[in-house]
Amino acid sequence: MQSIFKDITRFIFVEHKPCKVDIILVPGGSYPQTMNRACELFLDGYADYILPSGGFNKKLPTNLTEFDYFHGIALSKGISNDNILREDKATNTFENALFSMHLVQSRNLKIDKAMLVCKAYHARRALLTYQYVFGDSAEFSVIPVEDTRNINRNNWYTKRDSRDLVLNELIKIGAYFKKFSEFEYV
Repeated sequence: MQSIFKDITRFIFVEHKPCKVDIILVPGGSYPQTMNRACELFLDGYADYILPSGGFNKKLPTNLTEFDYFHGIALSKGISNDNILREDKATNTFENALFSMHLVQSRNLKIDKAMLVCKAYHARRALLTYQYVFGDSAEFSVIPVEDTRNINRNNWYTKRDSRDLVLNELIKIGAYFKKFSEFEYV
């Protein structure tokens, strides 16, 4: 592997070991793998709450929102509605983080530690975005998941489609934080 790909791999593919947290956050999507993993972690006792986030997604024709899709998965795994927080308006990663934070605040939940369960190649952007939105009040760990495309740190550079997805993450990170830097409180 060329050095530049190693550097990109280290940056994009963030991974931590599961640890006890206050909440498991699942940014929206149309692949079940992230929610399945989040449910496993919840059922293993890593958190008291699970918060899938996401609004309408045209890739989910039988579901109105990403939340509804993920919520159905959680219920099918035996997770109680009392432990599932609802965020069904977000249309992108920034909104996933922002609307999730607003929901947590509206319920007066104290979040010292949170776990993000997201696609492996989306890990850095999700982490940076949630850290930015939640500020220094919460410590985040990332549990990456491969979706049906099986993109991971060891193979992303071997196929053009995978390379394009990962390299587009770099572009999206730049665009997000260029926009954020316009705010005076950065």
